[in-house]
Amino acid sequence: MAGLKTPRPSCEIYGGDGENVLNGSAKVISKSGKDLSLAYIKGAQFVLEQVIEKHGIERAVLKSGSPSC
Repeated sequence: MAGLKTPRPSCEIYGGDGENVLNGSAKVISKSGKDLSLAYIKGAQFVLEQVIEKHGIERAVLKSGSPSC
C-alpha cells in the first residue's frame, strides 16, 4: 500500500518508536541502510483512511517489534 515490494526489506526503527517516526525524530531503516520512513508513514496513512475509518474498525492486534505495526 506504500509502494514497497512484497516481501519488503527487513526494517528497524532507530531513534525511538512509531510516534517518533511520525513526528520526524526517528527513522525506519532497512537492513541495507535505506531510510524507508516515508513509505511506512504513507502505508499507515492509507490503512487509517482506506481501511480503518472506512470500515469503522475499532480494534487491531499488532505484532510487537514490527515497524509496520
